[in-house]
Amino acid sequence: MLKHIFLVVFLWLSSSFVYSQNYSVQIATDTNAITIGEQIHITLTYTVSPQSQYQLPVYGEELIPHIVQCKLPDIDTLTIDKDSFQISYTYCVTSFNPGEYSFQLGPILYNLKDTIWTPTIRISVRAEDVDVQADIRDVPPIRQSKYSWFEQNKTWIVWIVASIIFLILAAGVWWYTQKYKQKPVLIQAAELELPHIRALRLLAEINEKQLCQKNLYKQYYSEISDVLREYFEARLHIPLFERTTDEIIRDVSRTGDLQVAVIQNLQILLHEADLVKFAKYIPSIQQSEIHGGLAVFCVKESSKTEQGEGI
Repeated sequence: MLKHIFLVVFLWLSSSFVYSQNYSVQIATDTNAITIGEQIHITLTYTVSPQSQYQLPVYGEELIPHIVQCKLPDIDTLTIDKDSFQISYTYCVTSFNPGEYSFQLGPILYNLKDTIWTPTIRISVRAEDVDVQADIRDVPPIRQSKYSWFEQNKTWIVWIVASIIFLILAAGVWWYTQKYKQKPVLIQAAELELPHIRALRLLAEINEKQLCQKNLYKQYYSEISDVLREYFEARLHIPLFERTTDEIIRDVSRTGDLQVAVIQNLQILLHEADLVKFAKYIPSIQQSEIHGGLAVFCVKESSKTEQGEGI
C-alpha cells in the first residue's frame, strides 16, 4: 500500500507544467531511478488552440548522451473542446551507463517565434548489485554423445547430394537451351523518372494548386499523403497503400533504410493528415506550408542514402 502511495505522490511531483495564454506543456515520468537496461517512459503533453502554430522537438537515437530511445515515440491526440486540442508524445528510454542525468526536452517552437523548454528531468541509473559471495560450482564434465554413422558424416553427405542436384540442373538447362534456342528479343528501353525526382515534382505541383488558399485542406493533405506513400513504396519496395499511419511507420522502420529524423517527420505529417481528412482538425495556411516542407524534407533526406550525396 505504501509503495502505491509513494508512486502516486512521485508521479504528481515529477509532473511539471509550463503555461502560457494560448498553450500549456506538461512533462511526466514513470520514475527517476532505474537499473541499467531498465525502461521508463517520459510523456510530453502539449495543449494548444487550433489556430496556433507549433513544432515539437525531433530526436535521434538518443535524447542526450547515454539516454537512449527504445523505439519511436507514441503519439496520441485528444480534442478537448473547440478552442483547444492536446498532443501527447511518450518516449520510451533506457540507459546502459550508470550515473545521474539531468536534461530538458525541447525546443518547442510556438507561433514561429517563442522557444519553449520543459522543466529539468532527472534520471538516476544504477548498476545491478552482484552477489560475489554466491557459491562457485565446478563446471560439470562434458557428456560424450554417441553418434551414428550418418550423423558423423552428415556434412559430406549433404555436400555430395547438393553437388549431384546441381549437376543435374545444369545438364537440364544446357539441354533445354540447345533444343529450344530462343531468338534474341529487342527491348526498347524507356526513360524512367527516379522515385525522388517524381515525388518532388508532384509535391511542387500540389503546392502550385494553392489548395489551402481555397479551403481545400482535405484534398491538399490527401494528395501529399498519396505522393509520400507512392515514393516510399518505390523507395523501400514494400506496399504502403491501404495501410494505416501506424502500419506505415512500423513497416518503414523495420526496413532499417531510413534515418530516424525522416521516420519521425513522416509520422508527424501522416498523423496531421489523418486529423484533417477525418475533420478533427483544421490547420492554418502557415501550418499547411510547414507540413508541405516536411514532405519535401522526408523525400530529400531519404534519397541521400540511395543517391550518395542526395540532390
